[in-house]
Amino acid sequence: MDYRQYGYNQDPKLAGPSVHPIPTPTVQPQYQTLAPSTTWRRGAFRRFPWPGFLALVAALLSAIGMVVVLVLSNNKPVSQWKISPAVYLAIESTIANILLAYALSEGTTVAWWVKSMKPGSHVSDLHNIWAYGTSIKQALFSGRGFNLIALACITAALAPINGPLLQRASTISTLAVNKPTTLTVLAAQEFPLGYTGTVTGRAHTVGFVTSNFSSVVQDYVLKKPINITQSGCEGRCSGVMQAAGYAINCSYSILQYNLSSSLAINPDRTTNDAVFSGTNVFSTNFTYYEMTRNPTINYSSVHKTDGECAGDLHLAQCTLTPALLQYNVILDNDTISLDPKYTYKDDRLVKYTPSFGNDAQGPSTHGGMYLALSTMFNSQVRLSFGGAVGYILGTSGAPALQYAVTGLTVGMTCPTYWSDPTDDMLSTARELAFRVAIHAANSTNATNTQTISATSVDVLTVYVSHYLYLGLAVFFTLLSTLCIAPTFFGWWALGRKVSLSPIEIAKAFDAPILSNSLDSNLDADDLLKEVGDRPVRYGALGEQVYAHNGVLVGRTGEKLVMGEPGRVHEAAEGRTYGG
Repeated sequence: MDYRQYGYNQDPKLAGPSVHPIPTPTVQPQYQTLAPSTTWRRGAFRRFPWPGFLALVAALLSAIGMVVVLVLSNNKPVSQWKISPAVYLAIESTIANILLAYALSEGTTVAWWVKSMKPGSHVSDLHNIWAYGTSIKQALFSGRGFNLIALACITAALAPINGPLLQRASTISTLAVNKPTTLTVLAAQEFPLGYTGTVTGRAHTVGFVTSNFSSVVQDYVLKKPINITQSGCEGRCSGVMQAAGYAINCSYSILQYNLSSSLAINPDRTTNDAVFSGTNVFSTNFTYYEMTRNPTINYSSVHKTDGECAGDLHLAQCTLTPALLQYNVILDNDTISLDPKYTYKDDRLVKYTPSFGNDAQGPSTHGGMYLALSTMFNSQVRLSFGGAVGYILGTSGAPALQYAVTGLTVGMTCPTYWSDPTDDMLSTARELAFRVAIHAANSTNATNTQTISATSVDVLTVYVSHYLYLGLAVFFTLLSTLCIAPTFFGWWALGRKVSLSPIEIAKAFDAPILSNSLDSNLDADDLLKEVGDRPVRYGALGEQVYAHNGVLVGRTGEKLVMGEPGRVHEAAEGRTYGG
């Protein structure tokens, strides 16, 4: 038997104690090898990293797809998208992130081999490229070793931020879409005779309202919607219609007043009656006289505009003349209302509709309207000087309190003033008149039926794109793409297809177990064809020591290697191994 193959120059059983073992032979087992056949061929096109490049291009296309989806879906009805934009965005962001991770892996491989071929490269350089390209932790804590690979790894790790950003980039909202339509509405063109009130007594004053007008006032106070039927409006519509009302014309002026306490006593030591009697510093008043021809409702108001005891009083005087007006209206299915974007100042006069006053007891066409307005709004505040007790306020009516800007007058000052109530009160008169026109309409009277051109507002549920979130998502995707692309620089220097396969790298480092392969220019796939069936084991390898009777008693000079299973044994717990 040839004992040299086991590390001894004679039978260990015959060896005496003075016979020392020889080292375990380093000769590798013989395998059938292939003759060298792979040539080292460089070239920019031949070695172009197509997989990594196409992955980057596809990631860019995914980013473009994100933009396209959000642009196409913006303000589009939900019903038009069988699959929501959020699903498409999630798919595109996932594809982009997977492709960027793949491109980083390919770029790291190219960078590793390109670096290995440069003069002055160190093992640590190659390790850093591999570590930074495969571990975000290593890239973040690279310190002075920070390089392009670490930057690419960090940006690739940040790229998945595009997912939650894109979730916020598309939301669901409502959108008003306008389209022309034709509606049919009923509205009285003038107030029916005697519709609103009743004249009583010898003074020919309006004593009460009719039951019809009473229900109109109650509906107004309770803010009930104005119902109509068969208008043809589905959803929300806006248009212009004609109905009875009041043409309102106002004039404005300024009055002077002076209630200064210094004027309370005249030079002749008599009291100044004007100061002690005082003046109205706030008032609102509706008046009406039934017995005149073409009676109108009159409105006047005075209000003090600052906290002084002398100054200006603003006076408004208006007439409300019965007329046919053109109103801007809003219809919501079977309800109608005045368009809140317009006021009585925007109503267009079509024609006046004069009425005759009642010179005896009986029904009144407009008297009930006056009575309702005066009951709700007539008010007064009188300010006077009371001598030692200071200024005195006399107040009546709710508007005096409603439109007050400051608290009550105290002592010798006049801090209380008021805002202008005119627009609010005239707007109330306008809405009451419009409600009367709708309430009094009679479908049997052809003049009350009118067809109007309107705009129908359809409220659609649509997708709304938020381009800020889209921009941020695309930014992180493009940033990663731009940082990964340079990792492929130098690919033209490679002479074969390369990888970071441990077998290919071990071959490049001339590992003993692979050193007898005749072709050192094989890529990982071809290399596996030659050495892939070789058995290996990682463990301890060293010199075997036998006793004089040939029994194996130990090993010396052991080290941990990847070697032949027959020559390597399991590493011992707690033992150190050489290099």
